[in-house]
Amino acid sequence: ATPILPTSPQTKYSGLSIDEIKVLENKTKTEVEDLNKRVFDNDSDAQTLIENMHSKLSKVQGRINSNEDTLHANLKREAALDDEINGLLQKISALKASKEKLAVENEQLKQDVRYLTEERRNLEEVFDKEIKGRKESKESYLKSISTLTENLRLMKIEIDAKLNIQGNEEMPKEATKCQRHETAGDSGPQNSAPSNNNMLLEFLSSQISAKEADLECPVCMEVSQVPIYTCQEQHIICSQCWDKVKIRSAGGEAECVICRSPYPQPPRHHRYMEKVAHELQQLYHMLKGIKQQSSSSS
Repeated sequence: ATPILPTSPQTKYSGLSIDEIKVLENKTKTEVEDLNKRVFDNDSDAQTLIENMHSKLSKVQGRINSNEDTLHANLKREAALDDEINGLLQKISALKASKEKLAVENEQLKQDVRYLTEERRNLEEVFDKEIKGRKESKESYLKSISTLTENLRLMKIEIDAKLNIQGNEEMPKEATKCQRHETAGDSGPQNSAPSNNNMLLEFLSSQISAKEADLECPVCMEVSQVPIYTCQEQHIICSQCWDKVKIRSAGGEAECVICRSPYPQPPRHHRYMEKVAHELQQLYHMLKGIKQQSSSSS
């Protein structure tokens, strides 16, 4: 019996010859190799893409994390600034209230200053009138004293003259002649000395009165002693009254009581009047010496 060969199932290549199938097989293998290579290249590109993307994603995530940290810090700082702003607003409100209180107080102080300034001006006017009246009274007194002193001097001269005439009338004529000869030779110079002293005393007294008038302080009406100060117009003031005027000005500019010009700061010395004050002391000393000499001679 003839053996029965197994039959292969029918495929799309069943109708082709072996050579045709081998040609197709070789072509198919080539395509498969090409596709495998493409798959490998695709996998390589995909791995490179994944690595690049991972690097980029890491950088982006890093920036996201950094921004989120910065945002969190900024939110905390913003909250702190809100708290600080609220505190400052409360302080501003308190400061505004203090400012309003000070404004009310300053307005009251301004009114007080205006009132006190007017009161000071009135007092200064009264003071000026009083000082002027006292100065005029003093000048009148000094003038009367000078007139009376001159009258006393004339009276003394007249009394001495009358006594001399009366004594001469009672003496004998011969004795009078002898006395005249004796006094002409011996007593003449002695009699002239008191007369010269009196003239010098009168001159010194007049000089002293003039210098005392020049040194009279317009505030206390007394003779100024060194140091002596001056305003811009050369009006003098003694050191004691300067201190009083400075205290009365209450921290402001001290004004001259005569011309109302402000005194310089620090006070300016009146060198000429200080020199006059020294000269006055010398005149006092000279007057005292002459009076002592006249007393010892008599």
